Amino acid sequence: MTDDATIADTELLQFASNIGFGADIVLRYSVDDLPSGEQRNGNNMALTCHPSVCLGGTFDTLHHGHRVLLGVAALLAQRRLLVGITDSCLLKKKLLAPLIEAHSRRCSAVSTFLSDIDFPMERLEICRLTDPFGPPANDPDFQCIVASPESVPGCKKINEMRADNQLPELHIEVIEFVPRNDHAQLSLPQSFADSKISSSTLRMDLLGRSLLSRPLKPSRPKGRPWVVGLAGPAGSGKSTITQHLKNLAGDRLHVLHADQIGHQIYEPGTQTYTTLVEHFAPESIVESAPPHRIDRRKLASLVFNKAEQLERLNAVVWPRIASVIETQIIELQNDNRAELPIVVIDAALLFEAGWDQICDEVWTAYIPLDEAERRLVQRSNLSAEEALKRLCFQATGVLESIGGGSADWWTPCQRGSTVGPIARSNVVFCSVWEVDYTRKQVKRAWEDLIQRISELQ
Repeated sequence: MTDDATIADTELLQFASNIGFGADIVLRYSVDDLPSGEQRNGNNMALTCHPSVCLGGTFDTLHHGHRVLLGVAALLAQRRLLVGITDSCLLKKKLLAPLIEAHSRRCSAVSTFLSDIDFPMERLEICRLTDPFGPPANDPDFQCIVASPESVPGCKKINEMRADNQLPELHIEVIEFVPRNDHAQLSLPQSFADSKISSSTLRMDLLGRSLLSRPLKPSRPKGRPWVVGLAGPAGSGKSTITQHLKNLAGDRLHVLHADQIGHQIYEPGTQTYTTLVEHFAPESIVESAPPHRIDRRKLASLVFNKAEQLERLNAVVWPRIASVIETQIIELQNDNRAELPIVVIDAALLFEAGWDQICDEVWTAYIPLDEAERRLVQRSNLSAEEALKRLCFQATGVLESIGGGSADWWTPCQRGSTVGPIARSNVVFCSVWEVDYTRKQVKRAWEDLIQRISELQ
C-alpha cells in the first residue's frame, strides 16, 4: 500500500468496502516496493483478524496514510475497534500546532471515513488521548495495535506497560508506506522539499491560503477600501509581511501602523495627551525637557502588571487609535476608482483592542514561542526572561479579548474551533523558514485576495 495523495477518495473507499470486515480469520494485502534487504514470499503478507483492535494518532487533516491505517484496522477488527485521537495537551511541540484541527473535527473526520467504508459503527470507539499510551496499556480486551513505522517505539512501550500489568502483549501490525513524489504538489520550504505528504506538510501548505470566510458587513459602503487586519505577537514578522505586500501591490495598498498612530496621539496638545497627564500626573509620565512629551517607558512602568491602570490606559488610547484608523479609511473611499483600495492595519493588539471589528478579514503572523522569544531578545536588547514575560503578557491580552480564556497565539488545535486568534484568522503566515518561502505565502494570499475582491465587484 502506498501513501498516495493522487488516489481518488472514491477509489480508496470502494477498495475498502469491497474487501469487507472480519470475513475471514486471515486476510492478505499487497505491499509495493518493500524496504531494501527485506524479503517476502510473493510480495504478500498474511494478516490475522482479532476480536479487539486499537490504533492512535493525531489524525490531523485526514490524508490517505491515515485512511490506510484506519482501513487496515477496520479489516482486522472482528468485534471492537478503538481509535485514540490525541488531545491538544500532547501537541504543543508539533509543527504549526495552532493549525492542527480541533479535536472534535478530527474525531468527526475519522468517524465519517469509517462510516463511509461501511464499518459497523456499533463496533467503533473513539477516545481522547491525554497521555501517549491510552487504554491499551491496561485494558486486557485488546489483542492487536495497528501502527506506522514511526509509532512502533510507542507500541513497544505499551507492551512493556502491559507486561508490568501482567497482560499479554499486543500484536503490532506495522503498515509500511512507500514515499512518493507528491510533495511537488505542495508549497513547502526548501528544507522540506523531499518530505512525504504528512499532516505536518499539509499544514505548511495551508500557510498563505484562505482558511475561512468572514460575512460581508450588510451596510458596507460602496467604494470603501477592503480592510485587512494583520495581527501577531511581537517578533512574528508583520513588518516583513507588509513589505512583501507593498512590493506586490504598489499604490493600491495602504498600510496603517497602529504603533505609529499611537505615537501621534500621544503628542502634546492632543486630547489623549491631556487625558493621560490628568490621570497619571505630569511628574509621573512627562519628560522634563520641552515640549514635555509623554515618556512611554515611564508610562509602561506604571501600567505593566497593574491591571486597573492598564485598563484605564487602554480605555483612553484604543478608541482614539480606532478613530484615526477609521478616518483614514474613509479618506481613501472613492466610488469612482477602477480598483478597490486595500488597507492593511498592522497591529499586534488587533484582537485585544477590538480593531478586528473594523476589518473585512484578519491575517495573522505566527511563529513558535521560542522563536518569538529569540527574536525579541535580539531586536529589543531584552534578557530572555524579560522577552518571555512580555510575550506572555501579550498572550494574556489575547486570551481576555477572545473570551473563554482558553487559547492564545500558541495554543494547539485552533483550526476549526471557535476560540483563539488562529481560529479567527482568514489567513495565517509563518516566517521561520527562508525569506523566499515567506514571500511565496504572501504572494499566494495577495493573489487570492484580489481574486475574491474582483468577484464581489
